[in-house]
Amino acid sequence: SSMNIRYEPSATSGVASRPLYRFRCQLIMSACHSPFDARPHWGKLFSHTGAQLADVYERLPDFAAMANRFDPHKKFRNAFLETTVFAER
Repeated sequence: SSMNIRYEPSATSGVASRPLYRFRCQLIMSACHSPFDARPHWGKLFSHTGAQLADVYERLPDFAAMANRFDPHKKFRNAFLETTVFAER
């Protein structure tokens, strides 16, 4: 016998917090945007790495330098920014 496992989120199940759902959304969005070299929206879900962001935002190093200058104690950073905007390239 075979077992089929399906993921069917309900309207009240907190869909956005589910890792599998988020991963699938990221794959779909990346596939749709990549042919157009689209820039990700900072307020939306995206899967770009720091290197990929640097490719589409040519002035990202300028922003990182300015942020380092005005926020030397890194009070306005989080794990997401550390792995994208401030990632070593």
